[in-house]
Amino acid sequence: MQPQQLVLIFGSCVNLILILILVLKLWPSYRLDVFRQRVFAVRDDLFAYAASGKIGFDDPAYRLLRQAMNGFLRYGHNLTLYRVCITLILWNIGGRPKTQWAEAWTLSLKGVKDEQVRKDLQQFHGRALVLAAHRLIFGSPVLLGVLALCSLVMLAQSGWTGIKQSIGRAAEKMLPHIVDPRLLEEEAARLAAA
Repeated sequence: MQPQQLVLIFGSCVNLILILILVLKLWPSYRLDVFRQRVFAVRDDLFAYAASGKIGFDDPAYRLLRQAMNGFLRYGHNLTLYRVCITLILWNIGGRPKTQWAEAWTLSLKGVKDEQVRKDLQQFHGRALVLAAHRLIFGSPVLLGVLALCSLVMLAQSGWTGIKQSIGRAAEKMLPHIVDPRLLEEEAARLAAA
């Protein structure tokens, strides 16, 4: 083998190692940091909303929503397709536990008298769930492929009006068929309380 070929092979191996480090170590760490930062931003918005006096800090709806967001912050590194599938299998083998958080959330929303405040709290909840779904879907090549396929179907059905809207609608329709969003909330609330 000639020296030029050895240098080329060595350079290719070094580049491959650097790409693997980037893809397998740095990129997942970056994605987790971005997810947590966005959840922090939603939680901060919720805090500012409560600080403005629209809802009390001791209101059950506020406390439950904050607990779920804290759980997403703690549970974010476990928010992968593999872990969700294992949790679903364990729930199906051991019997599906009651979704206490979801029931308490629904009940606490009924206790909020002001309709606008109720809608605002539901929007905060929706924003947090969208972030969790985004982390779950875009962290899995399998779910990403399913999303791409669903997006193409949605684009064809909508007459190619908008790619971003079709991807968003596809993600909204796809996620409940793959994993119950209450599972994500329940696990987040359980870990936040631990």
